[in-house]
Amino acid sequence: MCAIKYSFIIPHKNAPELLSRCVGSIPERDDLEIIVVDDNSNEDLVPAVSRPGMKIIRLNGSESKGAGHARNVGMDSSSGKWLLFADCDDFYEEGFLTVLDRYSDSDREIVLFGAHIDYVDSPYGPEEGNNWLEVSIERYQASDKSHLDLMRLLLMVSTPWCRMYNHEFVRSTGARYEEIPICNDAAFSLIVSSKAQNVEVIPDKLYYYVLNPDGITRKKRPLSHYYQEIDSQNRLNLLKKRCGVPDIICLPGFNKKRVIRDYGKLTFYKLYLYKIMHDPTYPATFLFHVRRKLKRLI
Repeated sequence: MCAIKYSFIIPHKNAPELLSRCVGSIPERDDLEIIVVDDNSNEDLVPAVSRPGMKIIRLNGSESKGAGHARNVGMDSSSGKWLLFADCDDFYEEGFLTVLDRYSDSDREIVLFGAHIDYVDSPYGPEEGNNWLEVSIERYQASDKSHLDLMRLLLMVSTPWCRMYNHEFVRSTGARYEEIPICNDAAFSLIVSSKAQNVEVIPDKLYYYVLNPDGITRKKRPLSHYYQEIDSQNRLNLLKKRCGVPDIICLPGFNKKRVIRDYGKLTFYKLYLYKIMHDPTYPATFLFHVRRKLKRLI
């Protein structure tokens, strides 16, 4: 039997057509497995795709705790040397595994790669948004590539879908996804990244991060989710500070335009005040950002 090299873990909820596109972008090979964790989808919207090497884990109502829990369940069920996490509404670039195969037998702990950001397949042709990931990778490639430069890149990019993780290394860190409604993936990525020493950074765009207007990150969310997001960001800011990279600490840690659109300016200022009062990296990091902005103006 062929050993499993790659484990693709995909949380899913009520988007079977998009899931089929995502799974279809992964080639059929004996050395990979696809683990779809269905987070209590409606009966008429359960995963409809099936193929060799793929298994679907269905969580019922009592087990439904969001994408973070679904990713943890998928990770616990995986057996590959490498872990890759995809969102069900995204997909991979054609031929992406040919690129990753170059590193499949290496001792790398993380392989970070580029992606098409905020991709939209419009009637006028494919479009992309501001590719902050591409800029971050280019900045790193132009640097001295010191350990601090690497930490800046890894801790700036807190998304898991642009990484291939060594499974054994992830186990050694004890990192888990937070089981919260929003920003559940940042802690996992940053904890694993903060412990990494052997990392490969490649500029190839291997993933399509799709701009989905119906996605959870763009829907109106309860105010309690914003407070949970702030608490999570504050914990991550402390981690970033301990890694010696205060210049990438998040301010304020949530989308200003979305908050004002959904709840008004007063609520935004309340959230910002809560952020400041509960962030252990203030006021030093706030002053750091002010000084940096002033230097740019000068």
